[in-house]
Amino acid sequence: MRARLRRLAGLILLLVLIFVGGRLLLGSDRPVSVTIVYRLAEGTPADELEATLRPEAGGEPAAHFRSRRIASEVVQTTRLRPGVYRVELVVRGPLGAAHASRRLAVEAGTRKIVVELAGLTPRPR
Repeated sequence: MRARLRRLAGLILLLVLIFVGGRLLLGSDRPVSVTIVYRLAEGTPADELEATLRPEAGGEPAAHFRSRRIASEVVQTTRLRPGVYRVELVVRGPLGAAHASRRLAVEAGTRKIVVELAGLTPRPR
């Protein structure tokens, strides 16, 4: 009876170790759901915000977002793999467009990122 309990405890321990090891090795590269808040200055004359996220190392866009509903905070929810991204932003308004670039770091536990865009105002070309 005692040997049986030892084998069962050993099997449970092995299964737990396999599960934890798999989560540590495989779980860190999985896409995570991230909410990105683009925070514009109050009263910014903007009609549209467009954002393209690319891995900082280069390559194809990981996400693209366009909103015509502009408020002081524009929210994008997307899934990104952990890593560093470059977000290219275009804010368009009745006077023209403004361009900006920001760096974002996404980690496995990241849930929300706020991108401050105060001072980014569309201007005539």
